[in-house]
Parts: sequence; structure tokens; C-alpha cells
Amino acid sequence: MLTTSSIDKKITSLLNRLNLQQKKAVLTIVKTFAQEQSGTLTDEDYEKEMNARFSEYERGEVKGYTVQETINDAKKAYKTKQKI
Repeated sequence: MLTTSSIDKKITSLLNRLNLQQKKAVLTIVKTFAQEQSGTLTDEDYEKEMNARFSEYERGEVKGYTVQETINDAKKAYKTKQKI
């Protein structure tokens, strides 16, 4: 089982592989999670976040995945027992 320390190390090592655009996307997600944990994420905050993410997608800054792509990737990872 992974401990908090080992998870932190894994995240840190993987961050070093990302480009600036990818790191910005990760930061946005982490900020959202942190806001949710503190209970400060309001409907207005959520709407702003979703609008920002959708705009990034429309500009081609991030790739979107269909539900079917996500399911297929999950099945493939399960079959090969890949760890993320």
C-alpha cells in the first residue's frame, strides 16, 4: 500500500516529466481539489473553473477524452496491471 510520503515522491517524480502547459493544467486541478477539501468551492467558483477548462480545450491547449477512451484506457491498464 502506498503511504502519503511515497505518493508525494511519485507525484514529484512525474511532475518533472511534464512541460509547462501540462504543469499549469495539473496546478489548476490541484487547486480545485484543495478548494473542495476546504469547502470553499462555490457554484460560482465551479462555473468559472469549468469555463476556463472548456476554453483551454477549445483553444487546443489540452486534449479531451471521450468516456469510451477513458473506459478503454482503464480496461487496458487493468489487464496489464499498470500502476499510475
